[in-house]
Amino acid sequence: MTVRILLVRSWAHPIAPLRTALAAAGLRARFVRVDIEPAVNAALGRGGFDVIVFDAGAGLSRATLDACIRDHETETPVIELGLVDDLAARITAALRATRN
Repeated sequence: MTVRILLVRSWAHPIAPLRTALAAAGLRARFVRVDIEPAVNAALGRGGFDVIVFDAGAGLSRATLDACIRDHETETPVIELGLVDDLAARITAALRATRN
């Protein structure tokens, strides 16, 4: 299954570990990576994301991200990035919840 992910994360952090963890769980990820509010708004305006993965170290606050999400009236689930190892399970659970 291919999952379209809006990744709110600093460009200094590599995506490869995230992609590897998701692939190990059978998920192919298509990332759109943003790290500032105007880029988040532009990405949300284009839409089509299955999940938003938020890294608190992105330089963008969760409150700002939540405001952007409200402005775009999207119900895309947000997963705060913690351990990369549990990311696939959390994304899978979020996808199940939104499809029920």
